[in-house]
Amino acid sequence: MTSGCWAGGQIGNDCADINSERPEYVFVNMELPLPFKDASFDVVICLEGVEHVVEPYGLIREICRVLKSDGFVVLSLPNVQSLFSRLKFLFTGTFYQFEPEGRLHPQGRLLDRGHISPVSLVQLDYIFGEFGLVPQTVTGDRIKKKWLFPLYLVLWAFNVMALRIRGLRGSREDIRRLYGFLTHLRPMLSRSLITVWGKETKVGR
Repeated sequence: MTSGCWAGGQIGNDCADINSERPEYVFVNMELPLPFKDASFDVVICLEGVEHVVEPYGLIREICRVLKSDGFVVLSLPNVQSLFSRLKFLFTGTFYQFEPEGRLHPQGRLLDRGHISPVSLVQLDYIFGEFGLVPQTVTGDRIKKKWLFPLYLVLWAFNVMALRIRGLRGSREDIRRLYGFLTHLRPMLSRSLITVWGKETKVGR
């Protein structure tokens, strides 16, 4: 239902949210079509929003629709692939920041559902790929849970070895690049995943 969704065009900016406390914002319910024309924006920024909707694919489709062909999407979301989130899922069956206590059923009311859709980088790569966009940058916010750093080193070494065994060095460039993002320090240790998507002819899909 929403956290902020912001889009920037050449002429000006359109801030959008479902929160009526900001009357200067365009009202947007991210579970419905965005109230913008096709190819309207050079950059679309959606901060901590995709995890609040039932169908992340539909929101990303709309974001790509209003984006210009040479534009970029900046998307941040809870990092379910972080080491801490993986450990939490191992022991509790729930991802970090997706505990069932925080969810709500609007039942027709205009309410934030909470964190209901955990989305991984692999899922994002597939969905954005449907619209011809590939990851330009994958990083995270401030590194937390620094006590996990020794585990990160162990897993990084294991991942490198596993990739070599699977022969990914000879696979498509975009697959190798995706696995590289998955083993970077910030995507593995940060609370939020921060990604940038755009066209890139160098990467074959």
